Amino acid sequence: MSDPTNGSTATIGEGAISGNQAPIPAPIRACADIDDGNKLR
Repeated sequence: MSDPTNGSTATIGEGAISGNQAPIPAPIRACADIDDGNKLR
C-alpha cells in the first residue's frame, strides 16, 4: 500500500482510494447490481 501522505493512490483489495472514493466489495456490488465503473451518489 502506498503512503497516503505522498499524493499517490493506495490500492486496497480490488480498487484504489482516491479523494472521497472508496472501494465497494465485490459481493456487495453483485447484490446491488453495480458494475465496475458505475458512479454512485
